[in-house]
This record gives sequence, structure tokens and C-alpha cells, in this order.
Amino acid sequence: MQGYYSVIQYCPDATRMEVCNLGVIVICPELNFSEIKMVKSCRKRIKSIFGKNQPLDQIESTKQHFSKLVKDKNIITLNALKQFQTTRANAIQLTEPKSMLITNPQKDIDELFDYIFRQT
Repeated sequence: MQGYYSVIQYCPDATRMEVCNLGVIVICPELNFSEIKMVKSCRKRIKSIFGKNQPLDQIESTKQHFSKLVKDKNIITLNALKQFQTTRANAIQLTEPKSMLITNPQKDIDELFDYIFRQT
């Protein structure tokens, strides 16, 4: 089945376009499936990219609020995902949705998340 995903990113300065990946959202309109998966803590990742002077507590709080917002909006179509992506005006952003094959939605998001966030 046809599905889509976007990477959730922290971007404190849009001019510099430096980002820290925080999670993913996967949708499958055919199955009315929408799921978001975020890293448990982004503190270490953000400090390693942007240094110590980041509002880490605020970022963690915003990340949790973002997850709740996505779940409450029940985004299950590509148009809804694109619309939500274009409305993001703070430091938590979504990448442009990309197409993906969905065979088992929960397994697919877990595998995508593991691929993006695996420790090297």
C-alpha cells in the first residue's frame, strides 16, 4: 500500500538550516493509519549539534506538545500531512512528505525509526 513519512526535526535557526532529527510520522490513507514516533530524549543529540546553550527543557516540552498535536489532528491523508507541515512556524519542523511502501504499518514505522536513529 502507498504510505508517506516525514521526519520531525528541531531547527533553532532557519537561516542556517541546521537540524536535529527528533522523530518520524508515518501515514497510510488506505488504512486510516497515522503514527508518530519520537526519540525518548533529545538532550544529548541537540547538545552535540548546537552546543550547551539550547533551552533543553523547553525543547523537550515542545516535542511532547507536538506529538500530542499530531495525534489530536488525526492526520491520515497526504494533503492533511502537507497542510500541517506548512503550518509549522516554530523550531519543530516536518520535512516534505516522502512516499513509502506500507506492508505492516506498525512494523514499517518501527523499522524506519530504527534506520534513521540507529546508533553508529
